[in-house]
Amino acid sequence: MLSFFRRYGISIAIGALLGSLLVLFAAGPRLHHHAAALFAEPVAQAPAITTPSAAAELIGELDTPAQESFTGRTLEFTGWAFDPAGIQSVEIRFPNVSHKAALNVPRHDVHNALPHYVGIEHSGFEAKIVLPDSFSPLDRQPIEIVAINRNNESKLLARRSWLPAFPENASVSGKRPFYLLMMTSGLPFGGGAEIDTIYRDYQSPTMKTGVSVPILYMRTTKGARNDWVFDPAFDLTHRCDDRLVAEDNLDSVFAFAIEKKTPIQFILNGGIWSNASCTTSEWDLTDHLEEDPALCQWAQDDTVYPSDYLSHLSGSTASPRLARSLTYHVYAEKPRSYKERNLQAAARHIAAFAQKHPDLFVGITLDADTYMNPFFSGHATFDYNPGMLRQFREWLQGSGPYAGKSDAPSVPDLSAYRRAQSLTLNEVNAIAGRHWQQWSEVDPPRPSPELMANPVSAAAIEQVWEHPWWHLWDAFRKHIVHLHYTELAQWTFEAGIPENRIFSAQGFAAENLVFPSVYIEEKSPFSYYESAGVSIEGAKPRNGSHLGVITYSRPARNDVAMPHGHSLFSEFARADDAWGIVEYNAADIGDARTPPQYHNAYLTHRNAYNFDAQLIAHMAWNGSNGLFADDPAYVSYTSFRNTGTEDAMRDFMVSRAFFPESVRLWTFGSAHYASNDGWTTSVGHLQAHAGALALTADQQQITLMSPADQVLRTPRLKTLRLIISEKESSAIARLTVAAQRTPETDWQTLSSVITPQAEPFIDGFVRLDVPLLWPEAWIKKDAVAERLRLNIELHASAETLAIHRIALNP
Repeated sequence: MLSFFRRYGISIAIGALLGSLLVLFAAGPRLHHHAAALFAEPVAQAPAITTPSAAAELIGELDTPAQESFTGRTLEFTGWAFDPAGIQSVEIRFPNVSHKAALNVPRHDVHNALPHYVGIEHSGFEAKIVLPDSFSPLDRQPIEIVAINRNNESKLLARRSWLPAFPENASVSGKRPFYLLMMTSGLPFGGGAEIDTIYRDYQSPTMKTGVSVPILYMRTTKGARNDWVFDPAFDLTHRCDDRLVAEDNLDSVFAFAIEKKTPIQFILNGGIWSNASCTTSEWDLTDHLEEDPALCQWAQDDTVYPSDYLSHLSGSTASPRLARSLTYHVYAEKPRSYKERNLQAAARHIAAFAQKHPDLFVGITLDADTYMNPFFSGHATFDYNPGMLRQFREWLQGSGPYAGKSDAPSVPDLSAYRRAQSLTLNEVNAIAGRHWQQWSEVDPPRPSPELMANPVSAAAIEQVWEHPWWHLWDAFRKHIVHLHYTELAQWTFEAGIPENRIFSAQGFAAENLVFPSVYIEEKSPFSYYESAGVSIEGAKPRNGSHLGVITYSRPARNDVAMPHGHSLFSEFARADDAWGIVEYNAADIGDARTPPQYHNAYLTHRNAYNFDAQLIAHMAWNGSNGLFADDPAYVSYTSFRNTGTEDAMRDFMVSRAFFPESVRLWTFGSAHYASNDGWTTSVGHLQAHAGALALTADQQQITLMSPADQVLRTPRLKTLRLIISEKESSAIARLTVAAQRTPETDWQTLSSVITPQAEPFIDGFVRLDVPLLWPEAWIKKDAVAERLRLNIELHASAETLAIHRIALNP
């Protein structure tokens, strides 16, 4: 795995973050010219953008426009294309129309550079295109420049984007921008090249881009001779095995941010992935600590495995060290004190940087994938370290630190985490089905490897997953993970980082987790899988810091069944109204060949925004490039650039630039993609067009239903806004808005407006703003509404209506 990371530019640090997914699914020279521009010849409507087939002998380049994005109504394209068989055409393809360029333009510069090609001196092309008024000023228009030879073979020369003019002086009234982050590493070695420039035209007060980069605070140290003190200027030439110890130090990241004026999300990683690439106890404090089995996680048979025990896992050619990880119990004084020291040292440097450069600081992400070791799927479960068992017994009976008492000054007061109902020894025996005589004998369930290997067998279901003793043990493990993330966040806050800039980084990525756990103490139903102590509630630090999630594949599309009827993103939003996706790729983990698809990425971006997320970090800037998807070594779930995900992100940024205040927005796709965004009709008919809902009334009536399972925070939402064509501005005779708290409750009318007033919005479009008058009882309870209903009555002269945007504003 790491060998292909290196080949395709993915760093060890970024590759390690991705490695968890591979393990969990183991069972599964520029030329220029000058020439007069000619008007292009319009041709028949073209289908949606696709990747053309490549022709081996067809070569060429686009010279202008040189930048990826541009504005204006008059567009000029110049370049050259050559094939020994001859060039049939060069097409400038928009989503719904294509234009042919003029050919045979003299290009003596190309001939001078490539003199062995006969006839190449007439390989130039040029086109001048005047965009019609029908082009939507709300959407990005993706453009492909494609050369086609006389054998009807084609070659994609370039991709470009036409951008509408963003609103001037847009204000967000203190609302924090939504950040689109590029995950990368190796910044001193070019790992962040172009990030500062390529999306410059897409940024607005609403949308910003930046970089998410790992800082290995337990690994980039001053070494064993200096007690592994964190070193912000760690020497990046140090090696272990055949690899660099680390590819970034904190000072180099600061320098990059300042020089490139690029905001940074700092991944402060001292967890299981921070030392996974190679072992170097000379520099890595975690490697040193893991040399002592007493400080590590123990399997149910009390085994502490060597760190390289899992080298057989598929997807790894030089496997990460995953089999040994540090224990999280509060009596592990040495690792806890070292981690607190080094984490706070790194955080203090970052806090000072943030104070000097507030616009360059996005936030901090804490240890990725904090859990009980899940990589022994099928034969081992964790953690049975003696200190963990002691804390388990104290948690059950509400004693020791849970009673505010401890025999060690390093042990925190955990009385705030005391169970609502402590248990007696007799009650524990009744639950476990045992006859322990004293608390020191109490032992958590230890499922056999045979049961773990067949988790859906009748024996496993009876003896493990549905057994109340396992439920208690698993709830405790989730509590431990929650406690650890809370401590990490608290230590970071104490070092000077604001709570609202601190994120956890928990993995909710595995497609086999049919019912991911929401709460620490789950009542029902239970799922037949090893939770590894992961839960949504447990991944949100208690001190006011934020939930950060790692998600790929189906979970990233919000396509995962949940135990309480809500979607995964809905549960994220209910747990935290400012959560973030701290690592993400749209590709399916089980399919390494198919590049990330636009429609999947569109869903992730739309849902994240509409469920209160404040950032998305894309895996990975220095990963596989979509331009080389045919290469045998291409891997989809490391791919971002030149994929559907990058296109979806661009469209997302453009569409939200027009709605700086909105906290919910449905765009119904984009200029090249149609989606109903989950809206339906119960009266009338609906058809999704690219960037609009086409509604047909039934006797002048339309009832439009929003997607179900929304998290609409009633005190915060004051206005519903519809964007419609100026030509249809007087079509609506009455608009009534109602809301429903749950599917079982009655609808409440929020507003009813006769002939709503249309106000200018942008060229060719108007906005209709309707107040949302929530019931006072809902506001007092800070209630959440799950669905909206729009009853639209059209004037007698109107039978249809196209809605281009629906937004909810504070």
